[in-house]
Amino acid sequence: MKSIKFRWYSEANEKMIYFDLNEGEGFDPKKDDIMQFTGLLDRNGKEIYEQDIIYFGKEYQNGIVEFKNGEFCTDTGERLQDINKENRVIGNIY
Repeated sequence: MKSIKFRWYSEANEKMIYFDLNEGEGFDPKKDDIMQFTGLLDRNGKEIYEQDIIYFGKEYQNGIVEFKNGEFCTDTGERLQDINKENRVIGNIY
C-alpha cells in the first residue's frame, strides 16, 4: 500500500516536519499549514510537495505548487504532471 505523505512547517522549531497519514500527531490543523506530497519527483529525484517553489518550462519560470480543481498545478496554471520531466524544486514558501 502506498504511503500518503505530508509535511508541515513548525514555527517553534523553524523546520519542516514530515509524516505519513498514520503519524500525523503534534500539529494543529486549524493553525498549521499542512502540505501533501504530490507523488511526483523533480528531475533530481527530490519529492515535490504543495507550496514548493519549482523552476520549470522552456521559458524557465518559477511557480508555487498548489492543489486546484482536483490536481496539482502551479500558481501560474501549469499542470504538474505536464511539466514533471523538466522541473526542479528550488525551495518552498517558508
